[in-house]
Amino acid sequence: MVDDLLENHLHVGQKFDDVRALLGRWEMFLDLDSTSWRIAPDDTRGNVRIGYPVDGVFFGQKFLFLEFSQWRLKRWYFEDI
Repeated sequence: MVDDLLENHLHVGQKFDDVRALLGRWEMFLDLDSTSWRIAPDDTRGNVRIGYPVDGVFFGQKFLFLEFSQWRLKRWYFEDI
């Protein structure tokens, strides 16, 4: 269910700010903890990796990772903690 929601709204090539705004609107539904999101060291080309701790009924304990290249979404995936 939640995977379908993300698959329908997160697309390769989306801008970094658009993805952050989208996830901000769904923060409570997805149980994202945006206060402790982590961003890998950034370079000036916008190549970053962000990990959101996800705690919830749907997931158990996982991280939602978002990888960006040139400030555009490259891929997203879940990983067990």
